[in-house]
Amino acid sequence: MSSPLRVLLVARATPPSAEVGGNRVASFCKFLPEFGIEPVVLTVQDRFHKRLDGSLSIPATTRVVRTAQYSTPLDWYARWKSRLTQKDSRNSLGNDKAPGTEKIYTAPTRGIRQHLLSLLSIPDYDWSWYLPATRMGRRLLQSEQFDAILSTSPPHTDHLIGLRLKNKCKIPWIADFRDPWVNDDSPLFSQPKWRRSLEVKIEASCVKAADLVVCNTDWLCGVMRDRYRRVCANKFVTLTNGFDDLKAPPDKELHKHKPLRCLHLGGIYGGRRIDTFCASLSILLESQRLDRDAVKILFLGDTDELEIAACRRVAGSLMDSGMIEFHQRVDKVVANRFLWDADLLLIFQGRHRAQVPLKFYEYLSTGKPIFAVSQEGALSELMAQTGIGISVRENDPYEIGEKFLYALALPTQPAEVVQRRWAGQFHFRSLSGQLAQWIRELVDGQ
Repeated sequence: MSSPLRVLLVARATPPSAEVGGNRVASFCKFLPEFGIEPVVLTVQDRFHKRLDGSLSIPATTRVVRTAQYSTPLDWYARWKSRLTQKDSRNSLGNDKAPGTEKIYTAPTRGIRQHLLSLLSIPDYDWSWYLPATRMGRRLLQSEQFDAILSTSPPHTDHLIGLRLKNKCKIPWIADFRDPWVNDDSPLFSQPKWRRSLEVKIEASCVKAADLVVCNTDWLCGVMRDRYRRVCANKFVTLTNGFDDLKAPPDKELHKHKPLRCLHLGGIYGGRRIDTFCASLSILLESQRLDRDAVKILFLGDTDELEIAACRRVAGSLMDSGMIEFHQRVDKVVANRFLWDADLLLIFQGRHRAQVPLKFYEYLSTGKPIFAVSQEGALSELMAQTGIGISVRENDPYEIGEKFLYALALPTQPAEVVQRRWAGQFHFRSLSGQLAQWIRELVDGQ
């Protein structure tokens, strides 16, 4: 093997942060050294993460440099709003508000606030990490020998940091897109039109300056190539998410439980609707094609309150009886116990056609059947490729119900057999090997 190469990995989502993107970062740090790449991670101090998971970590052999992050007007606004909410809650205890005393925001007021909040969150809510990270990054690149820069997003501020360091130090820069930046399938909620136009320009500046643009699905890679037709198509490559070694507990067998346990692991947010699925369960019960005691549905993660309310409107009795349950997020260790206890694994992808959630690869490695509610896109194609389960469109509850009954009867495959079959394509060791090859080609081409 050639001499080891050192790469500065810019990644705000780094364990012990509970952000799902940290799994990709940790896996690269684990396996890249096997292929002669030494990553040095540049991230934020733990206190700036919204949530920590002590069961997640970066390999002890990986050097991690953590910086501060500045406070912003958005932080001040959030604290003010929180205090205001707490005050209103205290004042309302035991007292009914008189009619007409609720605070009313006029349309112009809402519009001004919307534009201001949009302006203060460009390109995302973590932009205040930009200055501390670029300063530390320049210091590292000037005082030590690095061969390349790798930034991974979201947050997309990571790519702006990578762009700045690339311009200053003139070494190869790889921009890794775990999710789309400008997402045509999922409109920015509560954002004015000018915001999207600006983000298109910012994304374009990063894409044109990067030496390689890594997309985590072929769909996203195709979208990027189509959007940037004047950029060499070879600049865009696909490196999917994947799975690590995941062994079934020794006492786990392939037989199914009674009632059947159906699990969605992770949050429901950003257009990932579940109401049609819940409505399909009501329809199946009313038509006596499914017994109330035959199935238990568990949503384990932070679910948007609007989605829970929508579920209650169409399947309130199922929630009251415990057939459908919502629970808050748990750490990785506990989540894995639920994962191995499940009989059918659920995914709700919504309008994110160019994306495949990381949970799909974790699901795949268990050998358990998957039921995916999604539009035609990257996820449905991968479901068909792997043959691990069934994909159905989200709009028709009758169609969802029919295919859900079929999915309940699908068998579980031995985890070791499935992992062996797909290791060459989806194991993070194989993925890291491909990434290492690209890094070495860029460095050698300098």
